[in-house]
Amino acid sequence: MIGMYALHQMSREPIYGWQLAERIAETTKGGWRPGAGAVYPILKSLVHQKLARIEVRGGRKVYLVTPRGRARLAWMRTRIRDGGGRYLELRRLVLDLVDPAERPEWAIEHLRRSLTMFVELSDSTDLISSARGRALMYRQGARELRGALARLERARRSGTGSRRARKR
Repeated sequence: MIGMYALHQMSREPIYGWQLAERIAETTKGGWRPGAGAVYPILKSLVHQKLARIEVRGGRKVYLVTPRGRARLAWMRTRIRDGGGRYLELRRLVLDLVDPAERPEWAIEHLRRSLTMFVELSDSTDLISSARGRALMYRQGARELRGALARLERARRSGTGSRRARKR
């Protein structure tokens, strides 16, 4: 995943290793700040696979995506688009690691973060350039939220929701 993110960043502009680490930290809002030991082996692997190449500028290595790297990135974007739900389902693996007593609170926090990301994405003209695309995203998001709220309300009424919901 980090390799694909690196290619994505390189497809925008040549990037230094430290810049990649900074962009990951910015994108994850400080949730992960990779060090050189995480970033440079990935960049080295991308170069070895001929997905990226190195140029030396001012005595420093800058990484650029190759045509082969652009093709791999396009392939990955297609896989994510066509099978995105499967990638999102990886959250279930993380949820399984959370203490069962803490799962409701974890789920609420995860929902809050997902909604924040949705709003940031839908408001961003950089990420979604057309007003039509943003409107479609809002409509679909509202539909999904209504469905989720209805399911939560049914679970609350039937007593199958979280402990917090059952106490009310």
